[in-house]
Amino acid sequence: MCLLLLLAQLGTPVAARAQDTPPDYPVPATPPDYQRPIGKLVPPQGALFGAHFEQSNTPGPEQDDTEKHEADAGRTFDIRNYYYTWDEEFPTWREPYDFAKGRYPLISWGCEDVDKILSGSYDALIDARADGLKALGKPLFLRWCWEMDGARSEKSSKVGGPERFIQAWKYIWGRLHTRGADNVVRVWCPNARGFKQEAAQPFYPGDEWVDWICTDGYNWAPGRKEDWRSFVEIFDSFYEFGVAHHKPLMVGEWGAQERKAGDKAKWIADAQIASREKLPAIAAVVVFSVQHLFDWRVTTSPESYQAFNSWARDPYFNPPDPPFDPSYGPNGESSTAGPSPAPAP
Repeated sequence: MCLLLLLAQLGTPVAARAQDTPPDYPVPATPPDYQRPIGKLVPPQGALFGAHFEQSNTPGPEQDDTEKHEADAGRTFDIRNYYYTWDEEFPTWREPYDFAKGRYPLISWGCEDVDKILSGSYDALIDARADGLKALGKPLFLRWCWEMDGARSEKSSKVGGPERFIQAWKYIWGRLHTRGADNVVRVWCPNARGFKQEAAQPFYPGDEWVDWICTDGYNWAPGRKEDWRSFVEIFDSFYEFGVAHHKPLMVGEWGAQERKAGDKAKWIADAQIASREKLPAIAAVVVFSVQHLFDWRVTTSPESYQAFNSWARDPYFNPPDPPFDPSYGPNGESSTAGPSPAPAP
């Protein structure tokens, strides 16, 4: 009883301490002769650092929020992530704004019914997006139908299972390639939990059709009744899959919640070290810093924000501009052909 009283006075639930990731949690192996694969926007060393902050309907608030965070971190972020629905017109003001500031856009493009895509019903829409992206004339990341392996009905009802998703993926990217939008980097991005449950892997379109392997993962405790999990524990299965395919790896969304005072700050500091020293094949990390279901903002406490800014200032996460050659083939070889468009279904 005295121990329970003491823990209560410290503000820490008894179960919370028991749920922490064990200190000896195994780190996924990186081959001793591992070298970062050559590819589009891949830094030879270090990792790109990015963020998603609150998205607004008007430029001013969205720009101010981003630039305030960058000023506090003392740097411009390499990547800025934002979301468009399937039928929402883009590019918009966002992409030229990011290019002008020295960032690479990461466009998260929403899912749509794969049968309608494969029927040709959206050819004009896809071609318009391809032409708009090509006209930007600068490299950027795009992840279509991210988290396609999840259980959310707004996605699962449209995906139609791995086979049809892969057909739609090839169909869309085949049309973008045919329209000459080779400045767009193909980012395939399931859930981190999906890799652990082997639900993500069946959706992989193949090395020829993917430039970066990505995933989204969160430390859901204490908002959900789940274990408090470290960065390594969240992303280990994804890491093993990406290293096996010798692709550049991106954490497209990461986030943690506040728990006991100081826990979130320590989690962020540990994640910085883990992504630099334990998981060196990760070539980009992008925070999800908004209130959505739970409060993922990096500003939830001064300590957490300080840890985030320390991560942002780490020279490892501020590499020189990565090379971009639109003629890079899927495995880094020089090729002007690219993947062939998918045959009509």
